[in-house]
Amino acid sequence: MSIKIFHTADIHIGLRFSGRDYPQDLKERLVEEPLETLKRMVQTANGRKCDLFVIAGDMFDRTNIAKTEVRKAAQALNEFQGTAVCVLPGNHDFIEDDPESIWTAFREKMSEHLLIFLERPEPVSIKIGERDAIFYPGACRTKHSSENMIGWIKEAEKKKEALHIAVAHGSVEGVSPDMGQNYFPMTVDEMRQSGVNFFLLGHTHIQFPKSGGSMNPVFFMPSTPCPDGFDCMHEGYAWIIEAMDDNSLKYESIRTGTYTFKTWEKKVYSLQDLERLKSEILTLPKETTLMKLKMTGRLNNTELEMLPDFINGIKESLAYLEADTQDVILNIDKDYIEKSFSSDSLPYRLLSKIENSQNELALQLAFGLIEEAKK
Repeated sequence: MSIKIFHTADIHIGLRFSGRDYPQDLKERLVEEPLETLKRMVQTANGRKCDLFVIAGDMFDRTNIAKTEVRKAAQALNEFQGTAVCVLPGNHDFIEDDPESIWTAFREKMSEHLLIFLERPEPVSIKIGERDAIFYPGACRTKHSSENMIGWIKEAEKKKEALHIAVAHGSVEGVSPDMGQNYFPMTVDEMRQSGVNFFLLGHTHIQFPKSGGSMNPVFFMPSTPCPDGFDCMHEGYAWIIEAMDDNSLKYESIRTGTYTFKTWEKKVYSLQDLERLKSEILTLPKETTLMKLKMTGRLNNTELEMLPDFINGIKESLAYLEADTQDVILNIDKDYIEKSFSSDSLPYRLLSKIENSQNELALQLAFGLIEEAKK
């Protein structure tokens, strides 16, 4: 029989979203979203009849979140209908030798027959039908480390014909941003030589491989299931991985997120450009789209005066908008020159001559100098 695994990580329950001036109602929804995402993932795993639900670290955003949130997470996971929920502490929710830790509260609320807590560097065997799945944990015990937690796996004895799965949290050379080598750095060669069938990883908020398939990757990264900022512009994903009888793999990317964070850069040179931009924005889901918009270009005086109202209008079509329009400047064209300067004035003659040469940069510089001279 095959073994079907739902693989997620980096849910970050307890994240406060305090870094930006979000409207209060939106902020409250964003704070609730990681837990809601976990609930939806459990429902998806049940609907797809997954045998195992694996969280490869950072289910929680930090080690001191409210115990009520910890218990709600446990309640959500208790709804899983498969064989086991396998949970690994990551670098944000690392394991502590403290009876009052979040993990104590979590384990107290979790169903004993369901939870496999991957906290120690030792194999953990799970029976699924007639097959054995053996897990090799690489749990974090600090927030930062220049050494990973998977070094022991290579020397561990491997039972023949079992499915061997390592679960770890940290960066991967060549895939994850970790310039300082502070996040439990791993290499593909080290994973390949460890003797397991594959690694289920957490920490990096992008998905790897980039799409589903039937090859046998050395490792999987699910990405974060619920995007939480403008440095995370995907829709949130997890993996469903099916290990066949011969341990070959089929895997499918599952979209999990609700909110999307978009960063757009748009050039505008006319009212028509503004209307096109508005039409693009109106196609986006209003309640769940957050946007940083950088605008550049040149508009005539009338269009520039309309720009604040335009921004306020599109703001109503999004859950959140940060708009930067400082690089949208006045378009100094023939019409503007004729309306602003008398025909016998030096500025008129100078600007008209440059305008006729179609040197736009020189025209803007000359206009700037004229404006400075007026002060």
